[in-house]
Amino acid sequence: MKFRASICVLFSLAVAGLAGAEQSVPQTFPSSFYVEGLDIEVSQVEVGFEGPYPVNGVAIKVNRGEDVILEDTHEISGELRGAWVTDLDRDRNPEIIVWSRGHGSGGYGEYKLLEVEGNEVRPADFPQLSDSQREGYSGHDQITTSPSNIIRKFQAYLPSDPNCCPSGSVTEITYGYRDGEVIIERTRKL
Repeated sequence: MKFRASICVLFSLAVAGLAGAEQSVPQTFPSSFYVEGLDIEVSQVEVGFEGPYPVNGVAIKVNRGEDVILEDTHEISGELRGAWVTDLDRDRNPEIIVWSRGHGSGGYGEYKLLEVEGNEVRPADFPQLSDSQREGYSGHDQITTSPSNIIRKFQAYLPSDPNCCPSGSVTEITYGYRDGEVIIERTRKL
């Protein structure tokens, strides 16, 4: 049943991410996935406070059958909005892609990749946006995954655009994962 529910969540998120200018709907957590013989649960936990906002973490629990082989927590910026599990580099070690969104109305997205290797989680950061990619960037990112790529889209804001309604071009960035690094494979304007 967990596997079927996970497929439904992934399909729903992929469809939401491909819907164009609409924002992706946040997932409900905890979310469970079944990849490479592992049951992987992803949830948000509160790890402290910074001013008026909670400091959150993403909690990862990995089971093989009845045995818990891994429990780990990584701090995130803002709130956990989405998680996807796949094996991007096809090494039989699943990667968990985590999307968090900062507090406030800006909606800046932060993405982390967490690779499960045995009883450890190895984090990999996404590359920073270049100056040309960042032009007009003001958050409201969307992310989808495929078996071999991560696709991020966001619409540029023109100087006169209100925070709700960007009207510039859409930037699509396709990421890959090789040798423990998230890399940019392609950037294009839509």
